[in-house]
Amino acid sequence: MKVVICGAGLVGYNIAKFLISENNDVTVVDNDPVLVASINDNLDCRGMLGHASSPTVLEKSGLGDADMIIAVTRVDEINMIACHIAHTLFNVPRKLARIREQAYLSPKWRTMFSNDSIPIDVIISPEKEVANAIIRRINAYGAVDIMPMSNEDIVMIGVKVKSESIILNDTVSKVLASAKYKDLIMNVMTINRNGSVLLSSVDTVLEVDDEIYFVCDMKQVKYCLALFGYEEKESKRFVIIGGGNIGSFLAKEYEDKNVIMIEKDSPQSRKLAEKFPNIVVINGDSLNLTILEEANINKDDICISVTNDDETNLLTSLLAKNIGAERIIGLANNPAYSDLLKKLSLDLLVDPRKITSSVILKNILYGVVKTRYTVYDNHAYILELKVAKRSELSGMQIKDIKLPKKCFLGLIIRDEKLCEAKFDMELQVGDRLVVSTEIENHKKLVDLFAPIQEFY
Repeated sequence: MKVVICGAGLVGYNIAKFLISENNDVTVVDNDPVLVASINDNLDCRGMLGHASSPTVLEKSGLGDADMIIAVTRVDEINMIACHIAHTLFNVPRKLARIREQAYLSPKWRTMFSNDSIPIDVIISPEKEVANAIIRRINAYGAVDIMPMSNEDIVMIGVKVKSESIILNDTVSKVLASAKYKDLIMNVMTINRNGSVLLSSVDTVLEVDDEIYFVCDMKQVKYCLALFGYEEKESKRFVIIGGGNIGSFLAKEYEDKNVIMIEKDSPQSRKLAEKFPNIVVINGDSLNLTILEEANINKDDICISVTNDDETNLLTSLLAKNIGAERIIGLANNPAYSDLLKKLSLDLLVDPRKITSSVILKNILYGVVKTRYTVYDNHAYILELKVAKRSELSGMQIKDIKLPKKCFLGLIIRDEKLCEAKFDMELQVGDRLVVSTEIENHKKLVDLFAPIQEFY
């Protein structure tokens, strides 16, 4: 597949890196010579200097015979123009764009992105995706990561096993097979134990402080988290720091609850107070301890810092924790803060670029791969793979599948329901298998699911 990426920032870079690993032909266009040099120096693809809104530049990038354009520059309008050019001048089949400005995404203007105006097949709104990610995490107390599979009712969750877990010192499969948990469908896919990444198995015994990823039905998330030592705590209030797009999304989600919002900008504070009459809006700087004390933050509150400044979010989170808040979520674009978060014992740090990249990658997957997530800093994959028509796996029992080494088949999604992967289960066309694998075995695993080629 030939892909042109407009924008060589962290999102564009990560998407290019992934597509290259899949043996795709990738060109990245950006008007920043430093970013283009980084692409050419570090990735096996073509970095091209130029403006993504220029038909001449896009023609030189090879857009004329490209299968897809992914527009993720810093400017919404450039992303829209690039997609428009891709459609009208070069007839590119698939067009994805990142659009931040919410005014463009209003239902009032929904026809703007039709084929007759600015044709875009997939629009990614980073602020909305980040807000949704935060909401998912709030609903899953104890989770450090939660991402949907192709069926959003089925989720992958990252969590650290606590000493209170009732699954300690026994195999996961044995615990789940007991009568007490007969209605629970879930499985542990990967484990990070003291820095070593392990794939799960039927004989896996969990230990305290294991960092695991498991897959389950959204309806059973709270029950599953309780197994690992996280009993849900009811939050009485939501304290939202920052009244931008993300803060507004969160305020709308929780406006029927007890919400306090702190916004530094006076005009924006007034707008928020008018838009959300049922919430308390405090105009002030969250780094001012008096302002935080006015919000009366305590251990039963969820404090969410989503301003546009990483340092403000980090320092506000520290202040809120010092005051007594027990659940804290902070926003940070700089990935370097992830390690700092662990050292400071804060709860969650949300990385907008990582979330945006994941959403975009989910929308460009093709063939038998329906969902793919990297975990533990790209040391392992968790995939959702579809049994295709003409696949040699169709009709085969699970016990007869010869998975590549260092792969683990955890669960099966059949008719949009999560099922246990029993040895005598016969696979059907349309089944989706949830599998974990080390990175180097990824291609062999995907090839196993590929349809058998027919020759005439």
